[in-house]
Amino acid sequence: MRNPFEERRHLGLFTAYLQTLKMLFLRPAELFEATEPGRNLSDSLLFAAISGFLGTLFETTWSLYLGSLPPPTTGILEISPETQALIQVIFSPIAAVLSVVILASLFHLFLLLLGDGHGGWRATAQALAYGTGAQVLMILPKIGGFLTTILTFVFFAIGLLRFHRTTLLKVLLALLIPLFLLLALTGFYITKLALLLGAG
Repeated sequence: MRNPFEERRHLGLFTAYLQTLKMLFLRPAELFEATEPGRNLSDSLLFAAISGFLGTLFETTWSLYLGSLPPPTTGILEISPETQALIQVIFSPIAAVLSVVILASLFHLFLLLLGDGHGGWRATAQALAYGTGAQVLMILPKIGGFLTTILTFVFFAIGLLRFHRTTLLKVLLALLIPLFLLLALTGFYITKLALLLGAG
Protein backbone atom coordinates (compact mmCIF):
# COMPACT_ATOMS: atom_id res chain seq x y z
CA MET A 1 0.00 0.00 0.00
CA ARG A 2 1.21 3.53 -0.82
CA ASN A 3 0.48 6.82 0.85
CA PRO A 4 -2.78 8.03 -0.79
CA PHE A 5 -1.60 11.64 -0.90
CA GLU A 6 1.40 10.64 -2.98
CA GLU A 7 -1.08 9.09 -5.43
CA ARG A 8 -3.21 12.23 -5.74
CA ARG A 9 -2.44 12.58 -9.45
CA HIS A 10 -4.46 9.41 -9.97
CA LEU A 11 -6.95 9.76 -7.11
CA GLY A 12 -7.52 13.50 -7.33
CA LEU A 13 -6.49 15.99 -4.64
CA PHE A 14 -9.75 15.91 -2.66
CA THR A 15 -10.01 12.11 -2.54
CA ALA A 16 -6.31 11.66 -1.79
CA TYR A 17 -6.45 14.17 1.06
CA LEU A 18 -9.50 12.54 2.65
CA GLN A 19 -8.04 9.05 2.35
CA THR A 20 -4.78 10.21 3.90
CA LEU A 21 -6.66 11.86 6.76
CA LYS A 22 -8.61 8.66 7.33
CA MET A 23 -5.40 6.63 7.53
CA LEU A 24 -3.79 9.21 9.79
CA PHE A 25 -6.59 9.07 12.36
CA LEU A 26 -7.45 5.37 12.14
CA ARG A 27 -4.17 3.70 11.14
CA PRO A 28 -1.32 6.21 11.61
CA ALA A 29 1.39 3.54 11.77
CA GLU A 30 0.23 2.15 8.41
CA LEU A 31 0.28 5.60 6.86
CA PHE A 32 3.89 6.17 7.86
CA GLU A 33 4.83 2.64 6.82
CA ALA A 34 3.34 3.44 3.41
CA THR A 35 5.45 6.61 3.17
CA GLU A 36 9.06 6.42 2.09
CA PRO A 37 11.04 8.59 4.53
CA GLY A 38 12.95 11.49 3.07
CA ARG A 39 11.29 11.34 -0.33
CA ASN A 40 8.40 13.39 -1.69
CA LEU A 41 8.83 16.08 0.98
CA SER A 42 6.91 18.52 -1.21
CA ASP A 43 3.88 16.20 -1.02
CA SER A 44 3.90 16.23 2.77
CA LEU A 45 4.37 20.02 2.86
CA LEU A 46 1.38 20.44 0.55
CA PHE A 47 -0.61 18.22 2.92
CA ALA A 48 0.47 20.47 5.82
CA ALA A 49 -0.48 23.60 3.87
CA ILE A 50 -4.00 22.28 3.21
CA SER A 51 -4.39 21.14 6.82
CA GLY A 52 -3.17 24.50 8.12
CA PHE A 53 -5.61 26.33 5.86
CA LEU A 54 -8.55 24.20 6.99
CA GLY A 55 -7.61 24.45 10.66
CA THR A 56 -7.31 28.24 10.49
CA LEU A 57 -10.54 28.51 8.50
CA PHE A 58 -12.45 26.44 11.07
CA GLU A 59 -10.94 28.35 14.00
CA THR A 60 -11.67 31.74 12.42
CA THR A 61 -15.23 30.75 11.53
CA TRP A 62 -15.94 29.77 15.14
CA SER A 63 -14.33 33.00 16.38
CA LEU A 64 -16.64 35.01 14.11
CA TYR A 65 -19.67 33.04 15.21
CA LEU A 66 -18.84 33.23 18.93
CA GLY A 67 -17.68 36.85 18.75
CA SER A 68 -14.21 36.10 20.10
CA LEU A 69 -12.12 37.84 17.45
CA PRO A 70 -9.23 40.05 18.66
CA PRO A 71 -9.84 43.81 18.93
CA PRO A 72 -9.03 46.03 15.93
CA THR A 73 -5.48 47.26 15.57
CA THR A 74 -4.80 50.90 16.33
CA GLY A 75 -2.24 53.36 15.08
CA ILE A 76 -1.32 54.36 11.53
CA LEU A 77 -2.95 51.30 9.96
CA GLU A 78 -6.24 50.37 11.58
CA ILE A 79 -7.39 46.88 10.68
CA SER A 80 -10.78 45.48 11.65
CA PRO A 81 -11.04 42.07 13.34
CA GLU A 82 -12.73 40.63 10.26
CA THR A 83 -9.91 41.81 8.00
CA GLN A 84 -7.32 40.38 10.41
CA ALA A 85 -9.14 37.04 10.30
CA LEU A 86 -9.24 37.07 6.49
CA ILE A 87 -5.50 37.83 6.27
CA GLN A 88 -4.79 35.04 8.73
CA VAL A 89 -6.75 32.54 6.64
CA ILE A 90 -5.15 33.65 3.36
CA PHE A 91 -1.60 33.30 4.67
CA SER A 92 -2.24 30.18 6.77
CA PRO A 93 -0.83 27.72 4.17
CA ILE A 94 2.49 29.60 4.12
CA ALA A 95 2.51 29.83 7.91
CA ALA A 96 1.85 26.09 8.16
CA VAL A 97 4.77 25.20 5.91
CA LEU A 98 7.13 27.61 7.71
CA SER A 99 6.06 26.15 11.06
CA VAL A 100 6.83 22.63 9.87
CA VAL A 101 10.28 23.65 8.59
CA ILE A 102 11.22 25.55 11.77
CA LEU A 103 9.83 23.06 14.29
CA ALA A 104 11.19 20.05 12.39
CA SER A 105 14.64 21.65 12.47
CA LEU A 106 14.38 22.19 16.23
CA PHE A 107 13.20 18.68 17.02
CA HIS A 108 15.66 17.11 14.60
CA LEU A 109 18.50 18.95 16.34
CA PHE A 110 17.55 17.29 19.62
CA LEU A 111 17.29 13.91 17.90
CA LEU A 112 20.85 14.38 16.69
CA LEU A 113 22.00 15.42 20.16
CA LEU A 114 20.49 12.18 21.46
CA GLY A 115 22.52 10.24 18.90
CA ASP A 116 19.67 9.55 16.50
CA GLY A 117 17.86 11.15 13.56
CA HIS A 118 19.63 8.90 11.08
CA GLY A 119 16.74 9.17 8.65
CA GLY A 120 17.66 12.80 8.03
CA TRP A 121 15.96 16.16 8.47
CA ARG A 122 13.63 15.58 5.53
CA ALA A 123 12.16 12.52 7.25
CA THR A 124 11.56 14.53 10.44
CA ALA A 125 9.86 17.29 8.47
CA GLN A 126 7.79 14.71 6.62
CA ALA A 127 6.58 13.15 9.88
CA LEU A 128 5.58 16.52 11.32
CA ALA A 129 3.90 17.63 8.09
CA TYR A 130 1.59 14.63 8.04
CA GLY A 131 1.03 14.98 11.77
CA THR A 132 -0.46 18.43 11.20
CA GLY A 133 -3.48 16.71 9.64
CA ALA A 134 -4.83 16.82 13.19
CA GLN A 135 -5.63 20.50 12.56
CA VAL A 136 -8.91 19.53 10.94
CA LEU A 137 -10.13 18.95 14.51
CA MET A 138 -10.33 22.75 14.81
CA ILE A 139 -13.80 22.22 13.39
CA LEU A 140 -14.74 21.31 16.97
CA PRO A 141 -15.41 24.44 19.07
CA LYS A 142 -13.74 24.86 22.47
CA ILE A 143 -11.83 21.54 22.49
CA GLY A 144 -10.48 21.59 18.93
CA GLY A 145 -7.25 23.38 19.83
CA PHE A 146 -6.45 21.01 22.69
CA LEU A 147 -7.13 17.88 20.64
CA THR A 148 -5.15 19.25 17.70
CA THR A 149 -2.06 19.89 19.84
CA ILE A 150 -2.14 16.47 21.52
CA LEU A 151 -2.79 14.45 18.36
CA THR A 152 -0.26 16.37 16.28
CA PHE A 153 2.47 15.32 18.70
CA VAL A 154 1.13 11.75 18.88
CA PHE A 155 1.15 11.42 15.08
CA PHE A 156 4.53 13.13 14.88
CA ALA A 157 5.98 10.68 17.41
CA ILE A 158 4.64 7.70 15.46
CA GLY A 159 6.18 9.11 12.29
CA LEU A 160 9.55 9.62 13.97
CA LEU A 161 9.52 6.05 15.28
CA ARG A 162 8.84 4.73 11.79
CA PHE A 163 11.17 6.99 9.80
CA HIS A 164 14.18 6.97 12.11
CA ARG A 165 13.75 3.43 13.47
CA THR A 166 14.56 4.78 16.91
CA THR A 167 13.26 4.16 20.43
CA LEU A 168 10.18 5.66 22.04
CA LEU A 169 12.33 7.12 24.83
CA LYS A 170 14.50 9.08 22.40
CA VAL A 171 11.46 10.36 20.54
CA LEU A 172 9.79 11.52 23.76
CA LEU A 173 12.98 13.22 24.93
CA ALA A 174 13.46 14.94 21.57
CA LEU A 175 9.90 16.28 21.77
CA LEU A 176 9.70 17.16 25.45
CA ILE A 177 13.13 18.70 26.14
CA PRO A 178 12.71 21.67 23.75
CA LEU A 179 9.16 22.23 25.02
CA PHE A 180 10.33 22.31 28.63
CA LEU A 181 13.21 24.64 27.70
CA LEU A 182 10.80 26.96 25.92
CA LEU A 183 8.45 27.00 28.91
CA ALA A 184 11.33 27.64 31.29
CA LEU A 185 12.64 30.48 29.13
CA THR A 186 9.16 32.01 28.86
CA GLY A 187 8.68 31.77 32.62
CA PHE A 188 12.06 33.39 33.22
CA TYR A 189 11.28 36.40 31.05
CA ILE A 190 7.78 36.80 32.46
CA THR A 191 9.19 36.77 36.00
CA LYS A 192 11.90 39.25 35.01
CA LEU A 193 9.33 41.57 33.42
CA ALA A 194 7.10 41.35 36.49
CA LEU A 195 10.05 42.26 38.75
CA LEU A 196 10.94 45.23 36.53
CA LEU A 197 7.35 46.49 36.54
CA GLY A 198 7.16 45.99 40.28
CA ALA A 199 10.36 47.95 40.82
CA GLY A 200 9.04 50.77 38.66
